[in-house]
Amino acid sequence: MIALFIVLAISYVLGSIPSSLWVGQIFHKMDIRKFGSGNLGTTNAFRNLGWKSGISVLVLDFMKGFVASYWVALYAFEIGNGPIAPPGWEADAFLKITCGLMAVVGHMFPIFANFKGGKGAATACGMLYGIEPISIGISSVIFIAIVLDNTVRFSGFHDIKFYISDHFTGHAFWFGNKCGRKYYNFCDLNCSGYHL
Repeated sequence: MIALFIVLAISYVLGSIPSSLWVGQIFHKMDIRKFGSGNLGTTNAFRNLGWKSGISVLVLDFMKGFVASYWVALYAFEIGNGPIAPPGWEADAFLKITCGLMAVVGHMFPIFANFKGGKGAATACGMLYGIEPISIGISSVIFIAIVLDNTVRFSGFHDIKFYISDHFTGHAFWFGNKCGRKYYNFCDLNCSGYHL
């Protein structure tokens, strides 16, 4: 039990690192919270700090989620008697998902920035990549292809492509490792009304 609390606390503190705030203060001598949306996320960093700093913030925010779900989660097996998991869950899958989610919560409510952070999109992407890198890698290629596709501007066609991408991602999760299946089932139960 203590192992679980330790890795969740580490993940939260890791997620709490306000990368956009620190990049803005160190390299641009500005508090990004006073510009644009006032958000400590990647989008506000791109808008107010420029693309170079924006990419730096994106990578840092992504890595917070990835490191928490991929590496910090494994640390629980080195502490005391190891981690615990709810009935029906494997400890590895449970740890990856919960540590990743704690990093996202830390990004949204950072202890180092008065609990006012970003929306957590880049950190959540990193978390997903740490949980299921192959499926998310394939889905990311599809997503980037859709975003870069400027030939068709009809929203209905983009909705169809999004549905195909979403459907493919779901199957990639399901046929991936056991951790991916647990995460897919978790999302399917909580977002079942979303599917077309």
